[in-house]
Amino acid sequence: MLGIFLGGLTPAAWAFDLELGVQRTKPQIGYHVQTYKSANSSLTFKPNGEETIFGQSMILGVGIGDYLVEMEQAEYKTTTIYTDGTGTDNLLSPHFTEKRLGLMYRAERELAGFFLGLGVEDYQESFVFQGETYANQGKAPYAKAGLALIFGPLRIRAEQLFSSIGEHNLKTNSLGLLVHF
Repeated sequence: MLGIFLGGLTPAAWAFDLELGVQRTKPQIGYHVQTYKSANSSLTFKPNGEETIFGQSMILGVGIGDYLVEMEQAEYKTTTIYTDGTGTDNLLSPHFTEKRLGLMYRAERELAGFFLGLGVEDYQESFVFQGETYANQGKAPYAKAGLALIFGPLRIRAEQLFSSIGEHNLKTNSLGLLVHF
């Protein structure tokens, strides 16, 4: 049965390529009221924080023809202010982790190309407040589009991603270097 399946694949299906790279990211967060949970309690508030921060991501992609299955992991940190019930401002340092899996359509020529696609990400935002770790985590869809400059096996890639982290809106601009095998 496996032999019939593998024998029925066209030569194009056997030809695949691999992309591996790193990117510098610039997430922009549109803050909204969010609930964070710890082992013993929860906090619900709208963070007053930096809208633009910097992070990094690692990418692994497997391409077949005009399509690319892409796995990406991004991390970044920022600072926000939480005003508690007594009116005291508390400085928090949230850490964000996003793991993405998506399908991209790509078109490439000799020196340049573009890509666009959709996927799903697992996200987590966490911080420590009064000795407890609070977090908000879940899944969200994302959309991504970008351009690539091609220099043989190297790709310089610029992209833009739209997603959410719970109730927060997220727009991420990235620039990176990928190696194409």
